[in-house]
Amino acid sequence: TWTAMGQVDANDGRYYYSPAIAGNADGTSVTVVWAAADANGVFARTWTAGSGWGTIRTLNGSTTYLDDPAVIYDNNGDILAVWLYYDGTSATGLRYAVSTNNGGSWSAATSVPDATGGTHRWQSLTLDTRNNHVWMAYAAAVSGANRDISAKYWNGNTNAWVAGAIAVATTAEREIRPVINYVQGAT
Repeated sequence: TWTAMGQVDANDGRYYYSPAIAGNADGTSVTVVWAAADANGVFARTWTAGSGWGTIRTLNGSTTYLDDPAVIYDNNGDILAVWLYYDGTSATGLRYAVSTNNGGSWSAATSVPDATGGTHRWQSLTLDTRNNHVWMAYAAAVSGANRDISAKYWNGNTNAWVAGAIAVATTAEREIRPVINYVQGAT
């Protein structure tokens, strides 16, 4: 059966889009991350069993283009959110924030290492439950309209991205919207 959890956004008349949702392993916490159509932010809100919805948190307040949020919980219950940040400069790329207290607060928005300097986007996240690594596949801007698919991972034990990216698909074509999954110890 479906359970009504109530409205997630602020019901403030703004147009929101690209919602992403994730929950922890025991179902006692759910986080939704979304973007504002006026390019004025990426937001997160966490629901906790017994308490309901917490405060809406601004992960990236900006007048730049923000889109494509993704969210996931790791084995420790930490929440990782990743989204596209586009301002047309070398800062353009993927940004992230992490919450280590069930959405009560979030780290400052920070660029994902090896995923800046181009319009990298359409990230997909999956959890390697054996190692507590969050793997991310994304479309990496190469040149012009060409995009390759790259992958990298977040170490949930140290709460840090591991340096370097793995080229998964490199052609002269425009690969987009990769999906990555974890199955019994293999990514």
